[in-house]
Amino acid sequence: MLFFSSKPYDEKHLSEIQQSRHESTYFDTQLNANTAKLAEGFDAVCCFVNDSLDRAAFQGLKDHHIHRVVSCYVVPDLIILTFPQQKYWALR
Repeated sequence: MLFFSSKPYDEKHLSEIQQSRHESTYFDTQLNANTAKLAEGFDAVCCFVNDSLDRAAFQGLKDHHIHRVVSCYVVPDLIILTFPQQKYWALR
């Protein structure tokens, strides 16, 4: 999974939650229509609140065969990962 807009503290906590179940790559670059191409070769992407998930960004992800987009919202002591049709909560 490719994480866009990640910060070092996000990487630390998300790595702990995943417990090596998935290979993860972290970019501090924001997701938008121009950066969606960075996702090529990944199975899924995770975006944060500052990313731009407009129609052009989704089309860019689709063009690079990304069919899973996870949104992550981080608030003090809580990380919320939202998947289509599901929501996973993980306490830090």
